[in-house]
Amino acid sequence: SSPAAFTAAYQLAVCRMEQQDVDGADAAWRAILSSSELTPPAKEWREALFAVAKLQGDRAGYAWRKLESQTLNPAAIETLWEEVERRSREATTLFEEYVARYPQSEQLTE
Repeated sequence: SSPAAFTAAYQLAVCRMEQQDVDGADAAWRAILSSSELTPPAKEWREALFAVAKLQGDRAGYAWRKLESQTLNPAAIETLWEEVERRSREATTLFEEYVARYPQSEQLTE
């Protein structure tokens, strides 16, 4: 694949986010990260790593807000707590990887 294909794949994920297709965006960014044709020094890989980390943090925050704003049964509360924990843990791991790989990134100041 050409570098343009990975740029297009990244932008497609951005479009999916704009269309509220969060799962589709997540899958597209993860496909970039798992591609055997792209490595961490590539811009698209770096941007996809940041995007997935941010998305997981955002999704953890969304689940947290659902916990605070709704009357839920105990099973739903437990499920949401598990989601908050899982997504927060993954976001932290991904952001730590991002910082370790790209300590001079401008995105770290955002």
